[in-house]
Amino acid sequence: MELTASVNWGIETIYYDSYTAINEFFETERDTISHSVYWDSIAGGSGSEDHYFSIYSNGSYGADQLDCSKDWVWNASNPSSGTETTSCGGPSPTTVSDPLPWKSQHCSVFVVTTYPNGDKDTWVRSADSTLKLHTNGVPGSTSQSIFRFNVTADYINNSTWNGYTSNPASSSVSKNLISIQGQSADAATGQIYLKFSDNSTVTITPSVSNSFYTFSAYNIVKHELRIKVNGTTLEQDQSNVTFPAGQKLYFVSNWSPALSTTSEDTFWLPTGSYVNKITDPFGDPSPIYQHDSALNNAATTQGWYYSSSASQLISVSKDVTLSNGQVINGVVGKGYIGLYKPAAQLAVGPAPTPSFHTWYSYFNSKINLGLTGVHPNPNTSMNYTINVPSTYAGKFIITQLCQLDYNILPGWSFTEWKLDGNTDEYSGPYTVQADPTNTGGFQDQPQMNAAAGTPLRVKGNFKDYIRYRPSAGISTDNIYVTLGIVTWSCHGETDSTDAIITNTITGPSNVSASSSFPTWTNEHP
Repeated sequence: MELTASVNWGIETIYYDSYTAINEFFETERDTISHSVYWDSIAGGSGSEDHYFSIYSNGSYGADQLDCSKDWVWNASNPSSGTETTSCGGPSPTTVSDPLPWKSQHCSVFVVTTYPNGDKDTWVRSADSTLKLHTNGVPGSTSQSIFRFNVTADYINNSTWNGYTSNPASSSVSKNLISIQGQSADAATGQIYLKFSDNSTVTITPSVSNSFYTFSAYNIVKHELRIKVNGTTLEQDQSNVTFPAGQKLYFVSNWSPALSTTSEDTFWLPTGSYVNKITDPFGDPSPIYQHDSALNNAATTQGWYYSSSASQLISVSKDVTLSNGQVINGVVGKGYIGLYKPAAQLAVGPAPTPSFHTWYSYFNSKINLGLTGVHPNPNTSMNYTINVPSTYAGKFIITQLCQLDYNILPGWSFTEWKLDGNTDEYSGPYTVQADPTNTGGFQDQPQMNAAAGTPLRVKGNFKDYIRYRPSAGISTDNIYVTLGIVTWSCHGETDSTDAIITNTITGPSNVSASSSFPTWTNEHP
């Protein structure tokens, strides 16, 4: 019968039995029995048996004549009883309370017995039990598990046994000569381990190199390969836990129930926007965030996701050596997590009106973005406010990269992107609560001064990375992930009389959603 919920797998048994028995009584008659049974533990089944006789006359048998017939119907839920209809002069249906009339077996025999008086018996029988495993699992799961089977088998020493009368002469088969799908059982325990995917149906019929034997497979156990992330066991078809992007995640796998192994080689198979190694190069270049696959070949591993996903697949593959010496490679377990990343946005408010200003004294000339007279004017500098509504607490910063073209300062003209300042916290850090409003401001005033009467040029392109780090778990183990990028540029020039001849400012742009880490060649200045 099929077993389901409590053990998370099921067995379907299919019985097939067909035999023909011919008794030839020379110079009298021939009796023939034709028997056939088919039954499925899910669909139920039926059987029939017909008896014929033929009269021997003038050196040959006449036409077969039906003497008696029987028909059976067994249902799937209770094969120990069924309905038998017999047509032998009394066709009334009779309820029988006998089990399905034979054991799990394989039979393929052809026996002819000739007696001294010329009589002859012919016995031809084919019988097979097929065991099918429904691996089950949660709907949609394609994870793999290791199944353990205990098997036994007996050789049948009486070739003309009909398969269901009292036990025939038999002898036990050595356990290591029994196999399922080509895998031999352990000689001492009779156990076989095989891997199968969830929600599939596979044949697990024990096999012996013989024409007639009975068998059984029992004590079946499903060992599931499960994944834990930061202590939470993952569901195999959908995410049941969500982490904020940037949180450090620790990955562990285990067998449920426990599996007795002597060695396990583990290979994690992370996909998506994932890094597990951060390298700080010598000098001032930006840190390098990368996914180093060599770090995935460990029993446990760790890393960070830096984008959002409603259902991010986490996979692990194992090669195991079991305590009985059997080796099974490539068992794949799967699970899903949700990944949350806030969406940064420009806060609603008066639009900035950045503009260059200049002033002159006997000693020097100066050009400044956002200056009136000698006083900074925030309303005409480059300024904006960022809002980071979030479900998870943390903090955010603004990291600014720049390309500059200043006309008289050595080292202030370059086309590569450099970090503006000596820290990635150009603005911030700003606190992020689990709240729809978490704001932080940005302001910049590019400027230059020189000897009086010197023409000046201040020109630059800027990329401002809005970066968030969650406080979940151990916050110092977490990383900043990019929420988006704001771009802007400015170009201001004066002539020798300190008159502004170029005053061009673009931006700030809206926040462009991005997950890219900022990269720079050096720090400036």
